[in-house]
Amino acid sequence: MSKRPKPTIKNITYSEDKLKFIEQKLAQPTLSQYQKRGYLRRFLGGHCAICHEVPTKIASYDMGGISLIEKYCDKCIVKINIT
Repeated sequence: MSKRPKPTIKNITYSEDKLKFIEQKLAQPTLSQYQKRGYLRRFLGGHCAICHEVPTKIASYDMGGISLIEKYCDKCIVKINIT
């Protein structure tokens, strides 16, 4: 099995209004995890690839002609092997 190449990491920035709206939606106790992930997909374009929380980083891998793009939160970005 081949190793993934080293990714290019970029920060994701969101407007204060969008973050406030998402935080309010995610804090609702009546929403299921599925519904919360739906809000993240709809309003932020996806969720963290590991923990399904709000992503703050994009890792882009050049896989020899195609790009693999994954989103991560600050907590999970350290879990991927960048060396």
